[in-house]
Amino acid sequence: MLEISTDATTLQTTIKGEFWDFDRLYFAISKYTGDFGVHPGHVPFPGYEDVCETLLGLNYTLRQGISGKGGLHEQFNGLTFSWLAPIGEESRVYIKSEGDEGDAFNIGAFEDSIFFNLPEEIDMDDWGSMARDEQENLLIDIGFDYEEIKEYFDALDNEKYYYFAKKDYPNISEYNAWISCELPFFEALYYALLIEELMAKKDSLFKYYRKLADITENTMWSMDETYYYCGLPIDLARITLYMEGVYRNLYELIGAKEYAALREAARNNSGRFVNGEMKGYSEIVEKYSNEIINAEDDPENVKTVNGLRVSEFLRALLKINE
Repeated sequence: MLEISTDATTLQTTIKGEFWDFDRLYFAISKYTGDFGVHPGHVPFPGYEDVCETLLGLNYTLRQGISGKGGLHEQFNGLTFSWLAPIGEESRVYIKSEGDEGDAFNIGAFEDSIFFNLPEEIDMDDWGSMARDEQENLLIDIGFDYEEIKEYFDALDNEKYYYFAKKDYPNISEYNAWISCELPFFEALYYALLIEELMAKKDSLFKYYRKLADITENTMWSMDETYYYCGLPIDLARITLYMEGVYRNLYELIGAKEYAALREAARNNSGRFVNGEMKGYSEIVEKYSNEIINAEDDPENVKTVNGLRVSEFLRALLKINE
């Protein structure tokens, strides 16, 4: 899953995720814009041709990460090594029994039948009520040597049971390799606003792909049909994930009250990008992105100033056609 974060001091946004997170978002944006430029005249959002072309700038940024030009990160993946038996201790891997014994563990060289199914001459109820030294003496009387008994009780004391053997999964680790890319927050927010504008008209997008699915003379029609029913909703979810991640960063930068006011203004001003002068919007993005604030003297004050700059940037975009 993509992770989107913005440094409040530098206003640089970092997108991190697995390779396939980047690859699938790249693909989703391409389909979202109707593969703009690949199929002339095929645009899912009539009147938003310039917006679709501008959105491909986000794909350019994602491609930097996909091609390895961004950073690499070791990301904890939630897997704990307590699941994996170290090499040499595979006999302590958790196994499910098909009998009535329930779950069984094979401990070292000690036999399964002894671990969970004690010899018939031992009464299980009596065994559970015995003290440790009494259990040890009983096992010695049956014929087990001291080392075997010690291994048995050590395993019980340590309770180190595993689900998998490391030798079966030699390449498994607790970390994934993530890739990343960076862009100015103003640019990242600009793309989120463009996406939101088109999201309000997603019926047009479904209509576009429904039409492709109905063109039976298209040799790829079955693929288009599959995409219409299954792939398209998933791609919209991926794009929404990016958009909402950026908006969360916006919330953290400008605070709840200002966020609510500006988001409401954005929703009330829908349609501002239709056949808009994208050059004018891009100039505003470039202007704010290139303004560097010196954070060396007072980093906290810079964060406050940058929060104000972000609010000003949003107002400038919202009023550009007024």
